[in-house]
Formats: sequence, structure tokens, C-alpha cells
Amino acid sequence: MERNQGEVFMSRPIVAIVGRPNVGKSTLFN
Repeated sequence: MERNQGEVFMSRPIVAIVGRPNVGKSTLFN
């Protein structure tokens, strides 16, 4: 269950980063 909670929390920051320029997106995908 701990892992699930971590994913939910990480999902928020990830969405914010994805909204940024492609530069940030490329780093995450890499």
C-alpha cells in the first residue's frame, strides 16, 4: 500500500512537470 501512496503523490508533481516545456518532459521520459 505504501508504494501506491507514493505513486499518487508523485503523480501530481509529474503532471506539473509534463505541462512545462518539452525540455522537462524529455528529461522525465529519459
